[in-house]
Amino acid sequence: MTRRSILAPAVAALVPFAAAPMQPSAATAAEMAVVLPFEIILEDTLEGIPMVRPEEKKRLEMMTAETVAQLSGPGGYVLADPTPLAKEIDDKSPFFKCNGCEADVAKKLGAEIAVTGLVQKGSASAANISIAMRSVATGELVRTAGITVLENSDEGWLRGVRSLIKNRLLPQEKKP
Repeated sequence: MTRRSILAPAVAALVPFAAAPMQPSAATAAEMAVVLPFEIILEDTLEGIPMVRPEEKKRLEMMTAETVAQLSGPGGYVLADPTPLAKEIDDKSPFFKCNGCEADVAKKLGAEIAVTGLVQKGSASAANISIAMRSVATGELVRTAGITVLENSDEGWLRGVRSLIKNRLLPQEKKP
């Protein structure tokens, strides 16, 4: 399995932005967004090349699905289906390395916002989770958020994503 195919089920371009949230832009119910698959960065291990474990791959998929569910909730965004561009998404990933190319993918899907997520796993118990929202029109990041999770479990990672979306990504008027 290639490194690209390992990273494809995940996504983002944001860890440097996790510490300082940007000013939220007012989102309207008419804004269309696309949530791209979460990606992961694993720190080097003594065993050599770090590999994504099956449970981590499952968590990345769960986090992507949870982001879709949270952002499409009442008062949220209209979400575009990324499935038609699955091959292109796989080819362009990892998005955290492509300098904003996720906006090109989102534009092809008719979205105004590209949403990417990234997990940086530096130890067995700690993970930094980041989510970024990039404007298709300007290519600029319009909203970013990050959190450190100290619970290496499905629920721990999902709790982190829910917290980021509820408390940092949705404008006040959109919070459930």
